[in-house]
Amino acid sequence: MNTKLSVFLFALLLSSTTLFTACSPSERKEAQAEVNEEMTEMNNEINEASAEFKQERMEWKNEWNTKMATWDARLAELDAKIEAKGDKASAELKQEREELRNEYAEFKTNMEQAENKTEAEWAEFKADVNKTADKIASDVDNFFARIDVDGDGK
Repeated sequence: MNTKLSVFLFALLLSSTTLFTACSPSERKEAQAEVNEEMTEMNNEINEASAEFKQERMEWKNEWNTKMATWDARLAELDAKIEAKGDKASAELKQEREELRNEYAEFKTNMEQAENKTEAEWAEFKADVNKTADKIASDVDNFFARIDVDGDGK
């Protein structure tokens, strides 16, 4: 629950307590009914916002799962190109491929944390993921370009 909502609920509770002690029984019932109605409306709004956030998060994660499946295929292609070079593939090239794989594995682990992010953390999490993803995509593209320096597509 966000902080603003918590403060509002506390203020509402405090004001309703004060109101109830200074009113007649019929006024208290009426005030309690109003408070209950406001609480119900607020709970409905919270539930609706929570459902929208969960839907957004699910759609975003599905989109990324599709992108990661494409990356998995590209990395498999990268492995095949390096293996095809056999002994011609330098130790440096193999080391760089391993570093790229480790970076990607860390990215995937980070993506698994999407389910645990609150709405307050979501924007920063998405920005971090997008920044890391851009770097990985660029690294993969650059790596492919270096492997295929002779331009023969192999």
